[in-house]
Amino acid sequence: AEYMGNTSLLIDTLMDSAAANAARRRAARVLGHIDPLTAAEVSIKTPAAAANVANAGPIEEAPISHSVDIIVVGAGALGAALTAALGHERRYKILCIERDWSEPNRIIGELLQPGGVRWLQKLGLRSCLEGIDAQTIEGYGVFFKGEAVHLPYPVEGADTRPEGRAFHHGKFIQKLREAAKAAPNVTCLEATVLDLWEDDGVVRGVVYKQGGKTYRAHASLTLAVDGGTSRLRRDLTHTQPLKTSSFAGIVLRGVELPFPNCGHVMLIDPSPVLTYPIGTGEARMLIDIPNEVKGDPNEYALKHVAPQLPPALRKGLETVLATERLRVMPNSYMPGIPRAVPGAIAIGDAFNMRHPLTGAGMTVAFADGHLLRELLRSVSNLADREATQRQLQSFYELRKAHASTSNILANALYSVFCGTGSEFLPYMQDACFRYFQLGGFAVDGTMSMLGALNTNPYFLVSHFFSVAAVGMLSILAPFPYPSRIATAFGVLKSATQVIKPLVDNENVTLLASVPKFLLGVQDNLKGAIRS
Repeated sequence: AEYMGNTSLLIDTLMDSAAANAARRRAARVLGHIDPLTAAEVSIKTPAAAANVANAGPIEEAPISHSVDIIVVGAGALGAALTAALGHERRYKILCIERDWSEPNRIIGELLQPGGVRWLQKLGLRSCLEGIDAQTIEGYGVFFKGEAVHLPYPVEGADTRPEGRAFHHGKFIQKLREAAKAAPNVTCLEATVLDLWEDDGVVRGVVYKQGGKTYRAHASLTLAVDGGTSRLRRDLTHTQPLKTSSFAGIVLRGVELPFPNCGHVMLIDPSPVLTYPIGTGEARMLIDIPNEVKGDPNEYALKHVAPQLPPALRKGLETVLATERLRVMPNSYMPGIPRAVPGAIAIGDAFNMRHPLTGAGMTVAFADGHLLRELLRSVSNLADREATQRQLQSFYELRKAHASTSNILANALYSVFCGTGSEFLPYMQDACFRYFQLGGFAVDGTMSMLGALNTNPYFLVSHFFSVAAVGMLSILAPFPYPSRIATAFGVLKSATQVIKPLVDNENVTLLASVPKFLLGVQDNLKGAIRS
């Protein structure tokens, strides 16, 4: 009830396994104060949603409109990319169902890390970045207490640096959708998916509504790729999104960014602000708004955020807010805990989300898509449920190789950059910036992980505790008085309390095997969530 604000809804919608409950407690602990997503923010199986299915009449009476090999629910970044990539396999008949095929207008999903560009190329879709005025991203600039540091992506090979891309979300999505529609054996349908069509514990396809009428579509495999507001998630995962904060977004025009062709992170009070170019003369600004901040976003931005920004960005924000309103959307964290259901799988944001601070969402999604395509290639006939299910189960374990580091990094950085939840986290925030200023290995290592070029979780854990070491040394120098030793120990404990739950959720590295009580990490929400 503390999370959902509605006891009956809580009982109906929360996960039903001890592992899922533990994951949510760990997530809540590491991210501090977390609000639930409201029904308006995430589509879950509320009584209203159930009524839509009930009003459509008995499912078994709905006519079957299509019978295909694969149904893809959702044509966002991953849904459209998967449809195109699987279509070009020329082995499957594919039905892609999307509620609205017109160009979307969102404030996130506009930055693709270098690793994401490579995964997109492996899917055969690199051309979708052309012709949309996509901007080259060569690294980041970080601002903290009047100082700034430039963090380029590390040099690879013959003195070449990997590059990311940033763009208007809608333009990129439409290019991916064009590729999906042009792929062989693909049918694209504009309709609203109401539910999975299940029979004897096996998903046979979906139930959807089009033109006021209800239909069924049959497939050997159904891919739920319907994003962060997934309606199908409840049947395919054990988790629901936790709202970590909100992003208030707006486009700045004619602003010269301090670091050309870079993302910008401003570490201000109480949470960070992001800015990056998305078109010629255009830059996206995203203002993180903590859950406890209430009131008008424009007023908050003008009175609290703008005075803390670099001069050029402050002027740009004040100018645009004079005539435009900020658009607000929730930021979510959701560890990926699958529910094994033959015939279907949740993938992308429908399955796993992390804070969008690091812009890793589409990168992880395209890596997921590539892995799934490779696994399905070994199944000669998708109608062979046992063979298909083996590959789907392998997907969940194998994806950790590319997803775990991005998930941990995004949420750990957000906790450190906010510096709240512990009296020692501000020391970690300062140490993180000082670590960036060291340059060399510190910057190359950090940016290789941020760019999804190095996805080794051990590498991440070593860098995270190196940041803690920098903070501890700065506290202890020049003389380690007892009070300073106590503070340094507090920093180490605080760092452990941030990263340990995230590592546990991903179940990676030896740190996940260490009992929580030995590290002073406790479940402070014990009893708040029912099994």
